[in-house]
Amino acid sequence: DGQKIFGAGLTGVTYFSNPEDDPYITLPDVAREEEDTNTIKPTDNLICCAKLDGETSSIEVHLWNNEDQDFYVHHDILLDKYPLSLEWLSFDAGDQEEIEGGRVPGNYVALGCMSPQIEIWDLDIINTSEPVAILGERLKKSKKK
Repeated sequence: DGQKIFGAGLTGVTYFSNPEDDPYITLPDVAREEEDTNTIKPTDNLICCAKLDGETSSIEVHLWNNEDQDFYVHHDILLDKYPLSLEWLSFDAGDQEEIEGGRVPGNYVALGCMSPQIEIWDLDIINTSEPVAILGERLKKSKKK
């Protein structure tokens, strides 16, 4: 029971507010499948690689699942600097909350570049444009008059 639309050239067109009610839509729910592939499961392993391609640098996050024998690039993070070193962190270093005697788990990577700062990137966030933290930044001092 959709809502009938009348107007210029739209005679007989039915609008359904919920696509699942439309009998003519027979494609599988692509959004649900994408959500499954974007979800990092406890059985998945992450491998981070710093990559340089001409003038472009990035961190590629590969996903390896031993049970399903899957290995693919899960997502990448574009960088504006040339990466020199990566170090994986299994917890949010800035979060002081603790669960079961340990820190809150997470997937983070510390990125070292030619600058004196170390950037912390959250690997659980796809399409991120900036790090969650930058270590070694100097606080801007107010000028005294």
